[in-house]
Amino acid sequence: MLRTQQVMSCIEEQVLRLLRELTMNTEEMKERSSQSVLPAGLACSEHEEERKRRELTSEQQLGIDYHEGQPENQVRKSTEQPPLSERCIFFALKDLFNAHSALRFVSKLQLMHLILQLCVYHKFSTKRDMFYCMKPLMKTQTQCNQVLKELSENWNVHRHDLHVVPQSRGEVCGHVSFVQLSLNDVVGASTNETLTRNATDSRVINAALHISALSTCSIPSIPHLQIIGFDIPLEVDSLLIVEKESVFQQLKQTLEDKIELRKYILITSKGYPDVPTRDFIVTLVTYVAKYQKRALKIYLFTDGDPFGAEIAHVYIHGSKSFKNEKKYLTLLHAECEEACKYWLMQTYLNIQWIGVHLEEFLLENRDRGKLELNPQYKSCLLPLDTNDHGKIDSLLSSLSEFEHSCCEMLSRQLCFMKEYCCKVEIEALSFARVDYWTYILGKTSL
Repeated sequence: MLRTQQVMSCIEEQVLRLLRELTMNTEEMKERSSQSVLPAGLACSEHEEERKRRELTSEQQLGIDYHEGQPENQVRKSTEQPPLSERCIFFALKDLFNAHSALRFVSKLQLMHLILQLCVYHKFSTKRDMFYCMKPLMKTQTQCNQVLKELSENWNVHRHDLHVVPQSRGEVCGHVSFVQLSLNDVVGASTNETLTRNATDSRVINAALHISALSTCSIPSIPHLQIIGFDIPLEVDSLLIVEKESVFQQLKQTLEDKIELRKYILITSKGYPDVPTRDFIVTLVTYVAKYQKRALKIYLFTDGDPFGAEIAHVYIHGSKSFKNEKKYLTLLHAECEEACKYWLMQTYLNIQWIGVHLEEFLLENRDRGKLELNPQYKSCLLPLDTNDHGKIDSLLSSLSEFEHSCCEMLSRQLCFMKEYCCKVEIEALSFARVDYWTYILGKTSL
């Protein structure tokens, strides 16, 4: 369910807080102007009385209640009017009077106004569209993304609760179909609280789209809200997640022709894992665990370079950018009933990074007792640059925090890259005259 009402309440609380600060600042300005025409002694006396009155008013607004015989430093919060939740405080009025933060203050306020409009009119927008609306105030997309991230974290909501959805890049191909709601239907489900994932309401069935991935289909923007059911045969037991779109296109051409390949569902996000693709994987695995009581096998097929290893790591453990959305983006943190938790964890524990691995392009030197670069494949290996070395160090540090069978393989291959100062891409298999499916079947049949 979308938490639209919670977002609107947070915006309302923030605006009320700013208005209270503005009122107090206005009173201070009036007080200072009146002091300039009064005798010094009288001004001090009235200033003290005004200060106490303002403090009392402020305490009442914040819901703080003093009692007789109770020290002033030991106050109790009134249950009748609770104070503004700290997590809802996004910025303060004082930022407006700071030369370094004034523009950021206005940007945040304008962005909140856009989000409120989306919530009121039940519309959705992408991060890119939001940036173009904010372009006079924000110079880069990164600035807009950062403010949206701060909003979702401070208000303890997800970005789609702000009615800001990612532009999905992901595609899926295989013997699977699903029932998908439009974003407008998702808003109706959140408002009326009548639509469910079981699709028992006839209005859901009529409004939903039945989408088959047999000839490839796009992944929706918010899979865990838009997809209300899957149709997946029991013979399908493996998800093959491919980094590159070009490799994905070559693999899917053979998928329909060979019976032994029908157990695979191909998925790609065309590069770095986007939010909808990761959401789709968790939603699919959770559905199979809940309704079919079984686990799926997940294989990751990426380049044998630092960024390919990072992609595999993100699919397994998630990224640091979306800590408050991990239950939708990682199997380890996915929420489900206790009965299907076992199958969900079995899928997570058996995720494999099948390659390509730099180690496969090395040759053992028996005289020296160590591995060396295979001269036959030197022309298809690429040197590491400065960014690659930095990424390797960062990943090795991050992988040490997790306990997963895949982490050992990732760390091993990263160490090989660092030692031999080179990397390898998936296309190197073609140079070595190895068919992609032959390579994959050899790795997944072990």
